[in-house]
Amino acid sequence: MIEKIKCKLKKYFPLFTKNIIVVSQILAKVIDFLLIPVAIIYDRKGINVFETKTRSFGHHFLEPIAVAVLNNVKNASNQKRLILLANQKKAYVKYTNTLLKQKFKIIDKYSYLNLYYWLARSKFCGISRSSKNTDNLYKFFYEVHYKYRNQLDIFDHSELQNDSEIKKLFKKLNPENRFIVVWKPKCHRNDKYDFYSPLRYSSLDSCKPLFDKIYQEGGIVFGLIYGDTNFQHNSVVDLRKVQNKLLLEKFVFYLDLNCKFAICGQNGGTMPLHVFKKPLIVYDVSYPYTINFCGVKTIISLKKANYKNGKPVRIETLVKLKLDDIKNIIQNKEMIFLPNSHTDLLDLYKELKIRMKNNPYEFTKENYKINLEWGDKIPRNVYNSIQHCQIADCCYVKQYKSLAPKEFL
Repeated sequence: MIEKIKCKLKKYFPLFTKNIIVVSQILAKVIDFLLIPVAIIYDRKGINVFETKTRSFGHHFLEPIAVAVLNNVKNASNQKRLILLANQKKAYVKYTNTLLKQKFKIIDKYSYLNLYYWLARSKFCGISRSSKNTDNLYKFFYEVHYKYRNQLDIFDHSELQNDSEIKKLFKKLNPENRFIVVWKPKCHRNDKYDFYSPLRYSSLDSCKPLFDKIYQEGGIVFGLIYGDTNFQHNSVVDLRKVQNKLLLEKFVFYLDLNCKFAICGQNGGTMPLHVFKKPLIVYDVSYPYTINFCGVKTIISLKKANYKNGKPVRIETLVKLKLDDIKNIIQNKEMIFLPNSHTDLLDLYKELKIRMKNNPYEFTKENYKINLEWGDKIPRNVYNSIQHCQIADCCYVKQYKSLAPKEFL
């Protein structure tokens, strides 16, 4: 309701709205300044406060884990008591707060009148998404996840693993006890339309030959499909049939924890799989604002990007795309993004199995052809500041004109 009022005010009273915004920004800076002594006291008492975005599952998981991991690696005497502001009402996956309670004191209802909101904005004792440069924050979180990629699993999973309701559901949905494959495509959501999301949508039917192969090899695919997506396949358990939302959320974490590997689209569902160090295919990545998903065992496949004249779009251009660029691209059809084919997905699976056999603990950067040819000159942005990426070899070869160094062409 508040957002609707703001939109109407901006439409009919633009000057008034602009003045209100300016005044509120000045007032916020004054409050921030006045609370500096309080923030310093909280920090000296060993208390730090953080705010995270809960409307996107990826942020809700990636950001607090980075904060908790940095706290864990400190000497015991320097570790802080962590308070996390995580709005439960707006949370896409509400069970995430339950997991994070293992490391944080959670405040799931708060407003501008809450002291902790202002403490999270202070550089002396907190991190707030509203008080920092967003690009620097992303860089900070991604670099933490890369540097401590083998220490990200901060949770005790005993309660989840021993949950009788989850075990009963698993036996019902997988009576033959096949090995688990998790599938999380990027689908259209009825409740959350993002203008830029269509470019990130995952192909669905092209996965069917891969799912047939997985089933033939003794596996079963649990599909986290949502929205009005129309998809059916005899090898896929459509998790929408689980009506109890809380049970479903817990069950998906259970599957992430126990799967043999996973297949994901360009979405936040990759995060727990990275944390649990699971082998992972990320497919149909369209505009690679990140070409490194920070997983220990991840391979990425990009959508093929061409200009209208058929010329391939270079990686240097792709990594620099911003949201406004994407908007123009969609409106003017300046680029065409072709999704991965069923052959691409079968090739990805073949490559993943070889990597899992040869490197069961970690796919090191030297195991990707793109890194061997680019070295430390690979195009980078705020999401990929660590000099290498995780693009699958089969994708790199097929899209060589877009992805290889120009001197190699």
